[in-house]
Amino acid sequence: MKNKEKQQRITRHFAFLFTCLCTVCTYGQLQESNLNLKQLYEAAEAKKFNSNDSSIALFNQCIDESYHTRDTLFVIRCLLGRSNLYGHNASFDYAYDGYWKALLLSDQIGDSHAKAAALYGLGWLYSLYKRDSIAEKYFKQALTLKKSTSQDAPWAFTDKGEVYYALATQFRRQEKTELARKYLDSCLIERGFSLKDIQSALLRAELGYNFLLEENYEEALNWLSPLESYFITYYPSYLVIYHAMLAKVYAKMGKMKLGKQLYESAIQSGLQHKSHMDLMPDVYEDFSKLLTKMGDWEAAYDALMKSKELNQSQFDSRSTKNRRFIEIKDEYRQIKEAKQKQFQQQVIERLKQKDEISRLKGVIAYATIIFLILTVFLTYRYLRSRYHADKKLLIERRNLEQKKAKEVLEIKNKELTSSALQLIQREEILSDLKKELEEQRKYPSPIKIGKLAQSIQVNNAGNWGEFEARFVDVNKQFYQSLRDKFPDLTQGDQKICALVKLNFDSKDMARLLGISVESVHTTRYRLRKKLGLKRSDNLEEFISRIG
Repeated sequence: MKNKEKQQRITRHFAFLFTCLCTVCTYGQLQESNLNLKQLYEAAEAKKFNSNDSSIALFNQCIDESYHTRDTLFVIRCLLGRSNLYGHNASFDYAYDGYWKALLLSDQIGDSHAKAAALYGLGWLYSLYKRDSIAEKYFKQALTLKKSTSQDAPWAFTDKGEVYYALATQFRRQEKTELARKYLDSCLIERGFSLKDIQSALLRAELGYNFLLEENYEEALNWLSPLESYFITYYPSYLVIYHAMLAKVYAKMGKMKLGKQLYESAIQSGLQHKSHMDLMPDVYEDFSKLLTKMGDWEAAYDALMKSKELNQSQFDSRSTKNRRFIEIKDEYRQIKEAKQKQFQQQVIERLKQKDEISRLKGVIAYATIIFLILTVFLTYRYLRSRYHADKKLLIERRNLEQKKAKEVLEIKNKELTSSALQLIQREEILSDLKKELEEQRKYPSPIKIGKLAQSIQVNNAGNWGEFEARFVDVNKQFYQSLRDKFPDLTQGDQKICALVKLNFDSKDMARLLGISVESVHTTRYRLRKKLGLKRSDNLEEFISRIG
């Protein structure tokens, strides 16, 4: 039975381990691709302003992997991240294509957060090209989408605070300070003041710049100055804008040397991090104006030429002559999208079919796992129920055997009792015979009468020996247990114990032992003392528990 139980336990353990292994393997296969995509995206973001080429390569790899795994939402995230990087590097053509592609995909899957992020990016591009009305339209469309859903933006997408900030910046560039302050207030309500994240620090910087436009230079410094260490530590690429802001403040306050140092720092940050390159022509132009005021004509000329050179190489499309660059791109895109729409619809249908196949495979895999789990569970239930049934049967058999043994013991004890009663009856007959012989003693020979009395005593001892032999045969362990626990008991004490176990009363004991009832009481009293019983203890119950 023990070997059987051990085998059942081993079977249950193997079944449990097999189920866990199947579950872990399946879950790992489902999660591995998403984990690798996220790692690629985070690696691309980490290299964004330190190694632009590596970052773009990682974004491209992430986009390819997302297409391969048919994760459209992750394709959009990667497109937005890469377009943001292109925008910082003044590669506006590539940034524009990426944002439009992300917008198209987000429309196809119906994701409001993704669409808002794409519109937000396009708004920044139009803002850089001085297309203020279109930029404002896209920003407001993004804000409307963000307001239409109560859910928080998922990972790597734009939130309402960023859109408020973009509109505030847009109106600040147009020197519409009241509108700018309105959206800054909305951003304040959305985010609150803190230096715990970059957006809050940018918000403070924007407020400081608004005070500059309002010619409140001291208040502008109060907002801008505390941000120095934060941007150096957490957002060094933003120093292009931040130091340019401070330089303007100090230039307006007549602190030319300090303003010159900050312009030089802003230019150095832009060249080092290759970030916010769209502002570099403006920074060089403002720097040239400051140098002119300081009388450094040669350096002022060099800065101005550098500004024009950057405008021509990077931002020429922003000039009046080429202002229609984006509009031409839009017309081309509309034609291209019209031609590709049918093809894309076919691709979507194929992707849907593949998704259905993948979903069906997933359902089959899960069904298989569930079937295996159910099989293991039912097998375990069967083995467990069988084990309990066998155990119950064994207990019942054991109880039956014990009951049978008890019944046999009771029968033998009854036989023993009957035998003892017969002995008592015979003893009574012999006792009567003895009395009768004693009455006739005067007539017969006294010697003969004495022999008859002696014969009667011998017969009595033989009767007890016969009774004791039968008692021992039925209760084999009784005398041995009695001797082990109470070695000082005499044979007479042991006889009394045997008769007590058979529930004999004092009168029957006296007849069987050939002694008086008083002698029996005296013997029982002495026996209680030898057994260590108190007055409240029951002798019959105590002896019944022995053997």
